[in-house]
Amino acid sequence: MEQIAGIPGINDLSLTTNGVLLEEYAGALTQAGLHRINISLDTVDPDQYKIITRGGEIRKVIRGIVLHRWQV
Repeated sequence: MEQIAGIPGINDLSLTTNGVLLEEYAGALTQAGLHRINISLDTVDPDQYKIITRGGEIRKVIRGIVLHRWQV
């Protein structure tokens, strides 16, 4: 991310993710130059999310959004 952000002419850097690792990596990505993030969620129902992602936790994704103050 940092190398891409450092390319002359790159003024806006965004990422699309399912958010599973957002809580862990959002701070580092922001520091590396990420400007925006799109979080693709098929559901916000915890049980359905766990099935769709094969064990993922929607609460972890929501914490990643809230902790890093991403615009909802």
